[in-house]
Amino acid sequence: AQARRSNMRSFMMTSASLALFIGVAACSSTPKEPAPVVTPDPVVEEVVEEFVEPIVRDDSMDNIVTEPTGPAKGSLQDFQVNVGDRVYFDLDQYRLGADAQDILKRQAAWLSSYPGVNILVAGNCDERGTREYNLALGEPRASI
Repeated sequence: AQARRSNMRSFMMTSASLALFIGVAACSSTPKEPAPVVTPDPVVEEVVEEFVEPIVRDDSMDNIVTEPTGPAKGSLQDFQVNVGDRVYFDLDQYRLGADAQDILKRQAAWLSSYPGVNILVAGNCDERGTREYNLALGEPRASI
């Protein structure tokens, strides 16, 4: 019985030692190699000198006529852009303000310059007023 206990004890010690060895081996880790340090290549700015051709003045260029930009003279777009195609009365007024009178003078001058142009003069009421109010205000505006 003593031999059996000794064998058992020996077996238990061997098993415990083996378990301890496996446990320690499983928990230990091999040290990782540090990640290689990557250094970027130095940035080298390349300076490129651009050749700029010198400007040589040619007296023959003085006689060159350039095409005008913008709307064609005498067109509806010319009238709208350069003169203004609308004249507004101030709120609740039947006489034109100074700004509106200036636009009206420019319109008259433009129309004198282009006598072949036909226009339509029309008046419109403001949508904020009642029909009766707009008719009552429109009458003195039309008669001036």
